[in-house]
Amino acid sequence: MKKMKYRIAAASMLLALASHASVLAAESTITSVPDTTNIDVQARYQGSSEEVTVYQIDVSWGDMQFTYSETGASTWNPATHEYEEAAQGSWSAQGNTITVINHSNAAVTAQLSFQAASGYEGISGSFSQSTLELATAVGTAVADAPSAVSELTLSGALAESVTDFSTIGQITVSIGSN
Repeated sequence: MKKMKYRIAAASMLLALASHASVLAAESTITSVPDTTNIDVQARYQGSSEEVTVYQIDVSWGDMQFTYSETGASTWNPATHEYEEAAQGSWSAQGNTITVINHSNAAVTAQLSFQAASGYEGISGSFSQSTLELATAVGTAVADAPSAVSELTLSGALAESVTDFSTIGQITVSIGSN
């Protein structure tokens, strides 16, 4: 029984020495002069850095100037003593595009919406694409960054009294991550 205890104690000591062996320094004995010894230096890399997401999105747009035109004829009605309108209204645009370019290292989504200004609630705006999905710019040249274009179209009628360009609404471009 005593032999067993000693064997267990000896094994424990050997294990303890083995675990410290990697920490002990090596040595070299120089027995004549001049002489040299070389010591290996070891290193390892342990990565723990995170990629930081950096957003840069360029939003550009044209003049956003629209003209409302009516064509057709007004006919006099002698029974009511009023003109009956047979006019058709239409919108034409100058610079009605929005361009979104993603220079970020993450994909983004651009959401476009139109809100009529007070007094112009009869006018609505719609986009050729109201949601623009833009991939990450990682791996692209600056000139080839992911981009998308949407076109604004107006509907509704504009009063005859608005003869100069006036603010009739506002576009909101909301950027979110994918």
